[in-house]
Amino acid sequence: MLIRPTREVDWPLLKHLRLAALRDAPRAFGQSYADVASYSDMHWRALAAGREPPRFLLAFRGPHAVGMIGGVRQTDAYHFISMWVAPQARGTGTASRLIENAKAQALARGERSFALKVAPDNTPAVALYHKHGFTFTEARTPLRSFPDIHVQTMVWQAQA
Repeated sequence: MLIRPTREVDWPLLKHLRLAALRDAPRAFGQSYADVASYSDMHWRALAAGREPPRFLLAFRGPHAVGMIGGVRQTDAYHFISMWVAPQARGTGTASRLIENAKAQALARGERSFALKVAPDNTPAVALYHKHGFTFTEARTPLRSFPDIHVQTMVWQAQA
């Protein structure tokens, strides 16, 4: 398995994965399929090239992109977003490898505080994030795309 940052030429892969994620689990993300599908090719190119946040990593099994994770600096921490693994690659360690690589790259850039948001009843995701040292805070917010769903913040702090 190969995990690497996206490059501009990867924009069709990034677009495909992001839209597949929104079709597969529309209530797990803060953006709607319609909003993301409306992005121009120029916007996808900028995202893949890292000219616009978030920064994305892709996971490849052979020639096929099977997962992604995004990261973006916000005022309180470096946030992981848009984490998704294709159904055929689930249970293969792809999600763990994405998290490990995303942490390592952000740590190398000097980030020390990490956060993500997840619905507490999404037990597979919660278990994965716990496995990687993330713990829940009290912070809960409605999911932007589905305000009836409340997500809870999980955090991880690098040791000094």
